Amino acid sequence: MYVQQQRFVVILILLATALSLGYAMPEVQRDAVTPASLIREEKAVMVGGITELWRLQWKEPPRLACPPAEDISFTCPCQPFAYGETGELDLVRLRKGEEVERLSLGPFFDAFDAEQAAVQRWPVQPNDQKDLQNHATDEAWQKSEASKIQKRPVVQILKLADYNHDGNSSEFYLPTTSLPCGKNTGVVIGVTKIDNRLHAFGTAASPNSPLVLKKWEWDALKSSVNPTVLDWQCGDLGAGEEIEVELQATRGGSITLAEHYYHCPRVGKGSLIRSVYR
Repeated sequence: MYVQQQRFVVILILLATALSLGYAMPEVQRDAVTPASLIREEKAVMVGGITELWRLQWKEPPRLACPPAEDISFTCPCQPFAYGETGELDLVRLRKGEEVERLSLGPFFDAFDAEQAAVQRWPVQPNDQKDLQNHATDEAWQKSEASKIQKRPVVQILKLADYNHDGNSSEFYLPTTSLPCGKNTGVVIGVTKIDNRLHAFGTAASPNSPLVLKKWEWDALKSSVNPTVLDWQCGDLGAGEEIEVELQATRGGSITLAEHYYHCPRVGKGSLIRSVYR
């Protein structure tokens, strides 16, 4: 009996030491039921003082979108999604291994098929397009190059930040559409102090309508509580108006937006035509 008591005491001491050194089991763990092949990405997130596991999870194996080493990958519609995958994709929240919420991401996209998400998987490197053009008729090279590209590190989607300046880095930018070349456009998804459910951020005036902005506009809001950003330049695709977007993150964590439209003179900044608040 005395020996058993000693063993029990030793186990308690070892457990206490492990806890003090941070070697205890994490608060959230992977759900063993979900096949690893369907898990696109996972990230630990602090929400209300509790560590959660956020997971991008396919409902079934995804298909290639804008595949590696193919001309289509460098067209305007493919720019945000080049070397990507498409299918039914969910954002899942887990606490202590238990699912507490799930958000279908497909409805936010209008890139390819209806209700289908599309996310980049492998990064595009600067010389990829030029290399492909130099081997335009070499199918063996293209097949080999596609295989090499698929060995590149997987692109991270869950890049958490505090876009609404409420003090919590519990949201991320998600490209959902592609405007004419160079205009990566999408939504920010996450939770806030005023809305603890998974959702696409809206504005204070329209909180339930996903706010779709260009990536550089979301980046500007992330860096400043009240940025004014050029949205559309005079002459871009023949535009006769220039658009500036004024964003503001309020104290409560809401977002306000105003679009200012200006005439396009040949020199200098045109006069204000109208402002739209939403």
